[in-house]
Amino acid sequence: MQIDLRGVSFTYGQGTQQEKQALKQLDLHVPAGALAAVIGPTGSGKSTLVQLIGGLLRPEEGIIRVGETEVNERSSSLSPLRRHVGIVFQYPEHQLFADTVEHDIAYGPRNRGVPEEEVRNRVKQAMHWVGLPESLSDRSPFQLSGGQMRRVAIAGVLAMLPQVLILDEPTAGLDPAGREALLQRIDRLRRERRMTVLLVSHSMEEVARYAERIFVLHQGRCVLQGSPAEVFADEGRLKGWGLDIPEITALIHRLNRKLDPPLPLDCFTVEALARLLANRRGEGASHEPVR
Repeated sequence: MQIDLRGVSFTYGQGTQQEKQALKQLDLHVPAGALAAVIGPTGSGKSTLVQLIGGLLRPEEGIIRVGETEVNERSSSLSPLRRHVGIVFQYPEHQLFADTVEHDIAYGPRNRGVPEEEVRNRVKQAMHWVGLPESLSDRSPFQLSGGQMRRVAIAGVLAMLPQVLILDEPTAGLDPAGREALLQRIDRLRRERRMTVLLVSHSMEEVARYAERIFVLHQGRCVLQGSPAEVFADEGRLKGWGLDIPEITALIHRLNRKLDPPLPLDCFTVEALARLLANRRGEGASHEPVR
């Protein structure tokens, strides 16, 4: 399902002394089946955006469309959005509550009245999607490792079979291997199920490696968007908004001060950069070493 926002605004505490406008006339389009990322400094409106798309908040102005479902400030119910969108909030393992892994994952579908046999099938499928062995079904989720608890929580969202998955800092607190494994599984699942994924992250490396399109929020507005190469090429403006660029991109910027022609910026792993430089040497292009 595609995601479209047109002129969306939202204000907290409207009409009070604490009034704060979180989003201002925001336009955003994510194609169906894409993995897009939202980045921005603290207070830029990322969390508000997540809650609006997920049907947890109603826009005060503008239109939110997910697939064929549309809501605006006059919509009487936001539940149609919630049927299509699953949200994994930061540290989702804090929301675990059931006595077993199976019961925790089954809670959402069972609460929606899904037949019991289908609930059991969904639990097995969701555990497979996140890489949890069935032998953990009867274990307490609180006896698992931190990474496993995170996967149980994500499986609980996936068991609802969302067509849009929103991930709000999904790898926070995980070690590097755990972060990489989780994002690889999510990306593979997206491709298999043709699911649309919106990733909110402070990790520029994660965003660069997995996102097809990036939206940069600042003070409630989308101030920059494009492919990772296009967005991270604008180092000056990103730093002005308090954002970094991936370390590999910073290295390529340094290399390009010495190289002619310059290296492309759509290279986001050390291995890919090594291959690029090896090919450059093989083609006989001269370059000076960077010190």
